Amino acid sequence: MESDQFLYEMIRSELAEIVGSEYVSTEETDKLVYSTDWAWMPQMWLDRGQKLRTPDYIVHPGSAEEISEIMDIANKYRIPVVPWGGGSGSQGAALPIFGGILLDTKRMNRIIAIDEQSLTVTAQAGIIIEQLEWAVNEKVAFDIATGERRAKRILPVRSATEIVDHIALA
Repeated sequence: MESDQFLYEMIRSELAEIVGSEYVSTEETDKLVYSTDWAWMPQMWLDRGQKLRTPDYIVHPGSAEEISEIMDIANKYRIPVVPWGGGSGSQGAALPIFGGILLDTKRMNRIIAIDEQSLTVTAQAGIIIEQLEWAVNEKVAFDIATGERRAKRILPVRSATEIVDHIALA
């Protein structure tokens, strides 16, 4: 049991070396927050008296390079990795059902480029759709959901799946 705790702390320490200790959490309260999204499964588990599946580590990378280093650690120790955007998923894809590293991309929230000619946007993985929409509207009146130019402000996007064909995310 002590060797398991030693390994757990060693991995936490390696993750902290990459992103900084303030961007790695192993707190139980944080783990619970990341153990549910809008999917029905976590509620079913609770209704049946089962414990929610939680990540072992919550890591907030700030760059693609940090993600690469985190993935090297995950590969080295054979730890599952679950990416986390805003937690608004409704199918359970971001649930850490096997524990491991939950990779919260919220720090990676910058827009790299808005190309008005080709109507594409390059943004980091943690961008919030509303912020993206505001930035695009400053450049060109453009409906992210349909890809059409507009003469006026656009309505909020209803789901991220509607914009996949219109935005190149980096």
